[in-house]
Formats: sequence, structure tokens, C-alpha cells
Amino acid sequence: MISGLLVLVLFPLIASAQPALEEQISKVENYVFNGDFERAALLAERLYPENKTNPRLYRLLRSAYLGLKEYGKLEMLLAEQLTLAPKNKNLRLDQLELFLRRGERERAELAAAAYLELAAKDTLSYADVANRYLSAGYAEEAIKVYQTARKTLLKPVLFYSNLAETYRSLRRWREALEEYLNWQYAEPSNASILPRLTSLMNDLPVDDPDIGPFLDRQLAQKPSSLHYRLKGEWELRKGNYDAALTAYEEADRRGTRDGYLQLELARKMSVLAPEKMPALAASYEKNHPKSPDLPQIQFLLARAQIRLGQFLPVRATYEKILSASPLAEDKIQADLELARLMFDYLSLPESSLVFLGRGGLETHPAFRQPAAVLKAQALAALDRFDEARQVFAQISGRNAPWGEEMNFLQADWDFYFLRFDEAEKKYTALLDAFPRGERVNDALRRLALLKNQGTSKESPLSIFAVFLKNLAQFKESEAAAKLADLEGTAPPLAAEAFYNWGIYLSERKRLGEAESAFVKIKTSYAKTPLAPLALEKLGELAESARQPETAKSRYEAVLEEYPDAVNVETVRGKLRRLLERFPDKSRRVPETKS
Repeated sequence: MISGLLVLVLFPLIASAQPALEEQISKVENYVFNGDFERAALLAERLYPENKTNPRLYRLLRSAYLGLKEYGKLEMLLAEQLTLAPKNKNLRLDQLELFLRRGERERAELAAAAYLELAAKDTLSYADVANRYLSAGYAEEAIKVYQTARKTLLKPVLFYSNLAETYRSLRRWREALEEYLNWQYAEPSNASILPRLTSLMNDLPVDDPDIGPFLDRQLAQKPSSLHYRLKGEWELRKGNYDAALTAYEEADRRGTRDGYLQLELARKMSVLAPEKMPALAASYEKNHPKSPDLPQIQFLLARAQIRLGQFLPVRATYEKILSASPLAEDKIQADLELARLMFDYLSLPESSLVFLGRGGLETHPAFRQPAAVLKAQALAALDRFDEARQVFAQISGRNAPWGEEMNFLQADWDFYFLRFDEAEKKYTALLDAFPRGERVNDALRRLALLKNQGTSKESPLSIFAVFLKNLAQFKESEAAAKLADLEGTAPPLAAEAFYNWGIYLSERKRLGEAESAFVKIKTSYAKTPLAPLALEKLGELAESARQPETAKSRYEAVLEEYPDAVNVETVRGKLRRLLERFPDKSRRVPETKS
């Protein structure tokens, strides 16, 4: 009877104590979550002596000690927990993490061995150990764990992905490539492998002495479509474009034979080696005369010809698409690109309007906005500004980037006609509507000129506005005369004029004249905001002329001389890509300023 009464008396006390403990543990959890490890540790230490077997409290106290780097206290905590639960394998993982954090590799190995002894020694157990090593920054040890798992479990197909990525992180390129290839052999239907393999090929340094011989050995052992494709990728990276084309043709012959691989090569070759595109296009047409992708090859050939300034052949290429392709989509795209050719490169706005008016462009969802922008530019070039504005008024859904371009052009048109107040409003509205747009820096420079220059009809700003209008209408002699008038004016204004002149010339592939304009900015207006932009353009010109060392020097000059310029991150990316294609151990890309 007495014992029954005790139960009745004590049960409410026990029941009320349990919620109180959970409430206290929740407080600890909140402290840990918010990074307040000191308060978390203090409260958890008060609760722990009476609740040593509470797993949630242990995990929180462990997290607090890790956050405070109280590794001595954590080691004692773990020892006590192992005394209470010697067969708890997860405690051995916690030990492993602790010893790795303290750099005690031998003790870490013992903890890992103890964990595996308690665990099932299956794939997941080895993965747990390897992940602890990787998290602590011990990639080499993680590799050893993966390799041990293969031997112990007698499964050489294990951990392909893990090993490949770990080798990649260590820049052990050949071994990463070998793991990916072995994975591909083991799981040929796994669609996730090839994109990773392609990504790795893009990262390989072209001066690595092991990659070429390794790929040759793979080809000799197994001359498959995949190996020829990888060989083509490697030759492309090294700039051996004829060898790349040969390898891709063989990959196509041994593979699907649908021309897909050659189309992939053409997309890269049209940019990297446009002079090789005629041979590639001819090969494709010969091997795949009925392929639905043949027009895409012709489009890539046309763009390569434009890059080379071959404007007569490019028109013939577009006309070939128009006559040969059965798809209306291809014909509409060809009309748009022909119209752009006439306007951007040949300065023929009337001819541009002819191609824009051949039907389909005004209603096509993908092409109607770029076509409208081009049509408005052509009309403005012909002094038909009212019609140009009507074109924009008829288009709805003015989303970036074309909506931004429409707004910028209309602001510029007010600028041309010296309606400076209206132009200022439109440039400001553009910044509000497209704060991260491609035209932001152009609009900011225009606004700076409007605020810092006089706006009378005889002012340098007015001369600059007329100069821009002359360029937009391809009146080169008049524009050149205004440029000469501006040369002795305020440096920001003169630099802006030379910059626009250089852009105009480079778009028309008059690269020598364009270079002179950008050099003028660097030498005469080095302290203006346009100087780093001009240097970037000089780097681009050097790249197009296949002068990578000159391009590197010009990009480096931007980063060194103008570390706060608006184009620093863009230039840093261009320099990094150049160094990947043309390695130079004496150079490195400067880090981003903190």
C-alpha cells in the first residue's frame, strides 16, 4: 500500500521533470543553432551529469565543444560515452573527426579501424570514413579508404565517382580521367557520366604531359567512338584543329553516325578556329547530306565567316540555308541574321529592312523582339525616327535584354537631338528598370556626361551627341570630323567619343583602325573611366588576332593598373580562360579584392 502511494506521489514529479529537461535541451539546441557555443556548453554541462545517456544532449554538447575548439573536453566526453556504450560505432566516427581536427593521423586511423570493426564493413561504412577524411581536408587518406574498400570487399567497381572527383580536386588529372572512363565502361547506360567526363576534359591543363599518351594508349586498346571523341577534345584544347576534326569524324563513324559529334565540334570551332569551319562544313555536308542539323552547321559557318570579315561568302551561306532548308524556322532565322549582317557589318540599313520584311519575323516568339530592335535601328539610321518609335510601341512584354536595349536606344535618340532633359529621364528610368542590365555602365556614363558638361547647342556635349547620331547613321566622314572637334575637349567626353568610334570600327572588322582608337584612349585619356574598358577591348582584339600573350598582358594591365574598374571581374574571367587554354606557369590570375 505504501509503495503504491509512493508511485502516486512521485509520478507527477517525474512527469513534470521530463518536459523541463526537454525544454532545457531545446534551449541548448537554439544556442548551438545560433552559434552561441559558450552558452550552449555551459547549460549542457549542467544537464549532462544526470543525463549521460541522453543521445540528443550528447550530440549538442559535442557540437558546442567543436564550435569552441575545446578538443580536450570533447575527448574526455567521448571516452565517457564509450565506457557507457563501447559498441556504439558512431562514437568511433566522432573520435575519427576529433583526431583529424587535431591533426593526429595515427589515432585517426585507429578510430577508423575501430569503427569498421564494429560496422558491417559494407560500402556505406567505408563511405562514412572517407567522408570524414574529405570533410577534414585529408583527400589523400580518403583515396586510400576507397581503394581499401575495393580490395576488402572484392569489388573493383566501387567508388568510381568518389575517386574521380577526389583526384580532380587534387589536380591528379590522369587518374581522374581513368576513373571516369572505368566508370563509363562499367555503366555504359549511365547518362550522368559523359557530362562529367566532358567537364573534366574542359578543365585539363594542356601542358599536362600524361594526358596525351594516356589517351593514345586507350585508343590503341579500345578504338571506340568515346575514345576518339576524347582525343578530339584534347586536340581541340591544344589548338590542333585538323587533328581534332579527324578524331571527331572517326568518333562519328564509329558511333551514332548522325553527325551529332561533328555538330558539337562545329559549335566550338566556329569560335576557336573560324578559318577551319569551311572544311568542317564541307565534311559534314558530304557525310550527312540529309541531316536535319545541316542548316545549323551552315549558320555556324556563316558566323565564322563574319568573325573573319568574309562578308561576301557569308551572304552566299545564308542564301544557301534559305534555299535548302525545308524548315520555316531556319528561313526566319536566316533572314534575321542576314538583316544583321547588312546593318552591323555592311552598314546597309535599306538592305537590312528588306530582309526584316520578308515575313515571319514580326510574329515569331523567339525572333520578334531582336528583329524589332534591329528594324528600329535601321529606321533611325535612315532618319526615320518616328517610325522607329512606332516599332517599339507595337511590342509588348519588353523584358531584358531586348526591353533594356529598346529603352536605351530611345534615350539615345533624345540625346542625338539634344533633348538632354528627356534623355536624362530615360537613362535614369533604365537604371531603375534594369539595375543589373548590360547597358547599366553605358547609361551611367551618359548621365555623368550630362551632369558634368554644358548642354548648349555649341557645347562639346552637343558635338558629341551629333557625333553619336552620325555613327548610328553610318555617316563616317561627318563622324570623323566631329571626333576631331572633340579631341581637345574635356577628357571624359573625348574618351567616350574615341571608345564609341573604336566599337563601331571593330564591329565592321576594321580591326587595325579600331585598335588605334582604343590605344588613343589608353595613351591620351588614361585617367578616365574608359581607359580600362579600352584596354579590355585591346585584349579582345589581340585574342581575335591569335596573339594570346599580348591579350594576357593587356588583361593583366587592367587588373594591375585599374583594380577598382567596373570591368575587373569580366577581365579576370577572360584572363583565367586564356591561361587555361595557353598555360603559363609564370603568370597567375590576381585574386578578387576583398
